[in-house]
Amino acid sequence: MQTEQWTPRLRALETARFHVPVRMAHRFTVIVSGVPTPQQIKAVVALPGELTVQRNVHQGNGTVTFERVHEDPVCAVLSAVDDLDAVGLHTLRVIHDDWVTLGGIASRIGRSREAVRLWATGQVGPGGFPPPLNPNRDTSFYSWVEVSTWLRQRLEMSVPGADPGLVIADLVIRLRSLEHRAT
Repeated sequence: MQTEQWTPRLRALETARFHVPVRMAHRFTVIVSGVPTPQQIKAVVALPGELTVQRNVHQGNGTVTFERVHEDPVCAVLSAVDDLDAVGLHTLRVIHDDWVTLGGIASRIGRSREAVRLWATGQVGPGGFPPPLNPNRDTSFYSWVEVSTWLRQRLEMSVPGADPGLVIADLVIRLRSLEHRAT
């Protein structure tokens, strides 16, 4: 009985011993609410890592570009958001290039827009093309994370993989924002 209790622990230790987390530099830009004040900019510049702050006076916001070293891109972004919150800057969203049109997809993969449209409508290809993020609109947007996965799995195309980390972090930030508005 004692052997059975210790076996899962030994397996976990053995697995942990061979799993070495890889810390990578993640570069990302966030949009903050309001134009950062000189005091806030000074506080942000003192934060760890490489970063750039921009004031967009005409748009009434700012952007902060970070380079954070972390094992996980979502955690890298959320730690930066926490740091911005601490200096009084509310993060609205993470800038990412996930939303693409049919023309944008065509451009990324070197095919015609018409070929991509035919896949999207199911008129050619294996079917199951990811649905648009904004159905029933004049211009449809698709998730590049979903489309690139579909292209690799269904058409066996060699396309650059999309890291969903920034998209996930953006969704978390937007959910936090909605939660604050609701309370």
